[in-house]
Amino acid sequence: MTEGQTRKPVSVWVLTLDLLVLGLGGLYGGILFLLDPSGARMGVPLSLLEGLPLQDFLLPGLFLLVVMGMAPLILAAAVWKRVPRAWEATLILGLVLLLWLGAEFLLWGYQAPIQIVTSVLDLILLGAILLPGTRRWLTG
Repeated sequence: MTEGQTRKPVSVWVLTLDLLVLGLGGLYGGILFLLDPSGARMGVPLSLLEGLPLQDFLLPGLFLLVVMGMAPLILAAAVWKRVPRAWEATLILGLVLLLWLGAEFLLWGYQAPIQIVTSVLDLILLGAILLPGTRRWLTG
C-alpha cells in the first residue's frame, strides 16, 4: 500500500460485489434475449411490447447486454482499482437503471421477481456510491 492510500471501505466491497451481480444478471438476460428475441426463452410474452415501437426483444436484449451487463462489470473493476471517474460513471449507471426500472413498472407493473431483485440491487448501488467513504475512496 502506498502512502496516502487507505484500506478499502466496506462500502467499496459491497459496491463491487453489487456491480458484479448486476453485470452477470445483465449478461444472462441480454444473451437470452439475443438468442431468442421472441422472449420465449425468458418466459416474457411479446404482448408486453404492444404499443411500443419494437417488434421483438432484440433492442432490450442489447441494452441488457451492454448497459446492464458489460458496463457494471467494467465499473466493478474500475471501482476496485480506483480508476478516475469511476464514481461518476457508477452513479450514472445507477440512475440509468433507476429510470429503466421505473419505466418497466410504469409500462407493465410488477411482472416478475427479477424486477424486485434488480430494484434492490440498484438501491444498494445508489446507497453505496453515495456514502461519503465510497466517494472519498474513489475521488480522493
